[in-house]
Amino acid sequence: MRFALFVLMMLAVTASALSQSARQTAQTQNLRGGTLTGHITIEGKPAAGVRVLLIPDESDNLTSRRHALDILALTDEDGKFRLTGVPAGTFILTVADAAYVLPETGSSATQGKTVIVHEGEEVSDLDLSLKRGGIITGRVADANGQPVIGERVSLQLVDKMNRNRRAILHNQSGETDDRGIYRVYGLPAGRYLVSIGRLPRPSSIKGGPGGNAPITYYPGVIDETKATAIEVHVGGEVENINITLGRSADTFNVTGRVIDAETGFPLPHLNCGYKDVTGNRLPITISECKTNANGEFRLEHVQPGRYAAFILSDSKSDFYSEPTPFEVSSGDVQGLEIKVRRGSSISGEASVEGVKDPAILSKLSQLTVYVQQPNKLSTSPAAQAAIAPDGSFHLSGVPPGKVSFLVLSYPRQDFSLLRVEHNGVEQSRGVDVPAGESVSGVRLILTYGKGSIRGQIKTENGTLPAGSSSRIGIAPISSPTRITRFVEPDSQGRFFITGIPAGEYELTVRITTPAIPGIRSRLLPPTKQLVTVKNGVDTEVSVVLDLARMK
Repeated sequence: MRFALFVLMMLAVTASALSQSARQTAQTQNLRGGTLTGHITIEGKPAAGVRVLLIPDESDNLTSRRHALDILALTDEDGKFRLTGVPAGTFILTVADAAYVLPETGSSATQGKTVIVHEGEEVSDLDLSLKRGGIITGRVADANGQPVIGERVSLQLVDKMNRNRRAILHNQSGETDDRGIYRVYGLPAGRYLVSIGRLPRPSSIKGGPGGNAPITYYPGVIDETKATAIEVHVGGEVENINITLGRSADTFNVTGRVIDAETGFPLPHLNCGYKDVTGNRLPITISECKTNANGEFRLEHVQPGRYAAFILSDSKSDFYSEPTPFEVSSGDVQGLEIKVRRGSSISGEASVEGVKDPAILSKLSQLTVYVQQPNKLSTSPAAQAAIAPDGSFHLSGVPPGKVSFLVLSYPRQDFSLLRVEHNGVEQSRGVDVPAGESVSGVRLILTYGKGSIRGQIKTENGTLPAGSSSRIGIAPISSPTRITRFVEPDSQGRFFITGIPAGEYELTVRITTPAIPGIRSRLLPPTKQLVTVKNGVDTEVSVVLDLARMK
């Protein structure tokens, strides 16, 4: 899962570099695109000059949503907007305004309204009412009472159990001024953990006169589990959320060198990284460490703990390093040795089962193939390669072991990996890659999905509590644990799932009721239904929720 999220993040960042003019050209060419119109108000009054955004909701990946802004418009002096050239699909209609927020909709805490658009359809009366967001303000001081100046205060949205909630927040950090005072505004209603420093990373922040201090949560604790969550209401302001940093933490330096595992020769000018391996949530930390001409490196300000060090190779590198464990306790660590080895290579071809259409096959060059090794510590970007127009691919720098594959494209995921073969034999458990060898004859068999499900959720024997959220997922009958898509219905219970390969699927609807005073939110028993999807066909589905059976 972490690897998949990392890959999707990298794709999303790459996609964000596409120019706005290119997107507008693509929209102009979509002659049968839909049109959305609506009205934005702030505290009941027309909101002029507000940026309205339409974000694809084709995946369950919030990072992708953050970067893949396909269509935008500005409201006129009457607060009205018009979005044209909208392709068929499911979207989140939202706005970008630093001080104001929209009512929260959907189980993923996305600020906005789910909108279903059919080909050539005009959707009107999409009215959104903005309200002034919540505010958290306070002061940060060091152990001597002196202000901590120019440091970022970060917020994490959490649930009742202080577990992180995934959400798109337009504004979730603020910087302390010369008095140590910070002010974070434009916050949706919710519970937040407030911390000083950029999280998460296993290092330290510059705390002013107090020297290096560990990452600290309100009201002044290092342990996140002991942090106090702050309740924020729309339009409300929570004051005096003050944080006092502890005394300077003991941090240490780690030194060593990077060598070729075969020759023992030092390797210069390589980037280093390290990762906390104690089971904490900390991800890979890319430090400012680089080997010198003698292959030597130095990691500074490392807090006590257990870690693994490695080199950070790029996607075209022929080399990799095994994680080198080390522990920091009460002093500097010296003599660490990171051994670098030449990786194996994998070559093969990708093909689309049952497809001979040149127009579809030409899209193979838009795909990227990645290798996954779930039993290994993920230390650097996985080996990856673009698929050539003729379907061939070549991956280098692959560590030995059993590998599986992931094939992704942007912006639409119309291709799905059906199976992997090696020398004509299906490899359901992965392909074995011997150390230092070239593995050829790998074949990735893909499916191309042009089917869709157009659905409607209905209820009987009662009504859902106000504020309930719904989520629809589909999974192939042949592989029921592999969820192909997740979407959320619009306010009328409609949903639209596109880019589905032909086949038999199990559609699952899950409902979460809202929390009310004295009663926690509750996940109702799922409703499941079998669906047959054909390429090029909109499959109509009506899902009836029997609320009497779901109690």
